[in-house]
Amino acid sequence: MIKASGIKKSYNGLEVLKGVTLEIEKNDFAVILGASGSGKSTLLGILSGLEKANSGKA
Repeated sequence: MIKASGIKKSYNGLEVLKGVTLEIEKNDFAVILGASGSGKSTLLGILSGLEKANSGKA
């Protein structure tokens, strides 16, 4: 299971993630979809442990 609650991340005052909460159960299929610059790679970096969120729990 992948669980995240209230993930927030900003760079130089620019808020990239604004309180993302998600829960993906085992054997579920999920897609992270959005426009360029919407925070997809940042979210995946935080969920994988490569980046630290400013607040929230992953």
